[in-house]
Amino acid sequence: MQDPTLTAEMAGEIYQAYVLHGNNTSTVFCHEHQWSGDSLAIPAAARLVLRLHVFDVGGRKTGSPVSAGVIPTMDAANVLVRGNSLKETLLLNLMQYDGEEKPFEVNGEDLPAWEREPQPANAKPLGWVSEQLSAPMTYITEKPLWLALNSALQFAEQHQQVFRAFRGSPYGVLAAELNHPDASSFAKSLDGESLYWATLDREFQDLLHRQLPADKTVDGNGTTYGNQALRVWEKTVQAVATQAFTESIASIRNYQARAGALRSLNYHLAKLRGDIKEKSDKGKKPARNARPKAS
Repeated sequence: MQDPTLTAEMAGEIYQAYVLHGNNTSTVFCHEHQWSGDSLAIPAAARLVLRLHVFDVGGRKTGSPVSAGVIPTMDAANVLVRGNSLKETLLLNLMQYDGEEKPFEVNGEDLPAWEREPQPANAKPLGWVSEQLSAPMTYITEKPLWLALNSALQFAEQHQQVFRAFRGSPYGVLAAELNHPDASSFAKSLDGESLYWATLDREFQDLLHRQLPADKTVDGNGTTYGNQALRVWEKTVQAVATQAFTESIASIRNYQARAGALRSLNYHLAKLRGDIKEKSDKGKKPARNARPKAS
């Protein structure tokens, strides 16, 4: 409490009320049970209202490292007067004003939910579409099948990087050639990644339902899926990435800049295919008299 002269003993009656009424129930606007007993007396209720009005309304208790979230009921102390019915309870808790005058203006966080501007939740538009769809039961019963599916998903997600703006990336090269000051915002404005995911999502349905489950091989090493389908999928992913990026820069009239970006794209696609290996011993000098091993 804000008043240091108010001791815990003086607040005992109010704290006891919290214990008494701190349970869940189906009654609207109430936390009582049928065995909860009497409510607060008028003097105790008046003292409670006064204390709530001078209470620190912050979301953290003194000495506690945990802070409550920001919700409407945490922005201030709330007192609800209960009537004999739901209608009476609502009427007792309405703001009073002269019927011949307009009520005072309410805005911001004080507005009721139905008068506020719609605030859609933050969403990430890029990536796989979040939706429910049916899939063959074999994905649950056959571990090699969902392992193959996981491999296909990872390959597709790795290709997001060709649409990101960093030094040497396709969009990074394009921005540098055009002397654009902000490569990241430039890449977002061209938005090749959205086209990539939208196109790939259609191709994924066929892979999920037909190609992978049908591509089953049983031999001495056990059961495998996707020996052929995954190769086809990888080619599809690379073709879709190429198409999406090429279409995203079609409006760029600087053909030298476009050519540089496409060269960078081909390089990164080759790396993702595994045709270009990373240099693991970068900076090391070759040993003297070293000879290539015979193949």
